[in-house]
Amino acid sequence: MCCETIKKLRISEFLQRQGFTEEQTALAVTQIAIRATHPASEQATAKWIKNNSDICRLTGYDMDKVTKDKLYKSAIRLYDVRRELMSHLSSWTKELFAYDDNLILYDLTNTYAEGCYDDSKVWDYGRSKEKRHDCKLIVLALVVNSHGFPKHYQLFDGRMTDTDSLQKIIGSLDEQMKSLGVSPIVVMDAGISTEDNLAMLKKKGYKYLCVSRSSSKAYDTIEGEERQQLKDNRGQTLEIQRVKVSHEADKEGNLPASATDTY
Repeated sequence: MCCETIKKLRISEFLQRQGFTEEQTALAVTQIAIRATHPASEQATAKWIKNNSDICRLTGYDMDKVTKDKLYKSAIRLYDVRRELMSHLSSWTKELFAYDDNLILYDLTNTYAEGCYDDSKVWDYGRSKEKRHDCKLIVLALVVNSHGFPKHYQLFDGRMTDTDSLQKIIGSLDEQMKSLGVSPIVVMDAGISTEDNLAMLKKKGYKYLCVSRSSSKAYDTIEGEERQQLKDNRGQTLEIQRVKVSHEADKEGNLPASATDTY
């Protein structure tokens, strides 16, 4: 199934356009497929390919040539073209499944590692979402569309906060979205939707949908606007209504970026 999916996604053709030889391409495809089904270290993967799998018959790579060192080099080669590969997958899945990218969802998570990592420039102490404040972290920012297809990702050091990451990830995503001819609505949670981030999104021409960072009590109903009823995934009834929200200007008389938003 993995090999057929790799064919559908035209990953082999992409790798050859990136300068991979036929042998390097076959090894890369072998590695992608086997590690999707049996994630392990390079040494364990090499043993699994030789003792427990017939993957090489499907990919055309000589099984006798599989070593942990070749898998290491193949992984590094793939990592070097990760951004181009993400762009290829983003545009090709859009064409393959005929979906639109009018809505994208953005969020961050982090994971910890046990050990010192004293020389690492990425692993660092931060706010662990798994409450492992004794361990160093790495942060993953992920953008997916409404169908669940990843559009972009980026790794940050463990100190990266939710509020600081958006500008960097949108900057990287911007070129990709423009090449696809879309300007999607960005969906994010309250931890990311600071005034600075909202202003940045507006400046770049993005619309957004988010939970307000503060509970606005100073609001008025809009004449003619009726409450709408929705059902959540548990079947519970929710009521929503568009309202007018009052905003306070700063000392220079400027209103916040969210002043023109719909609430």
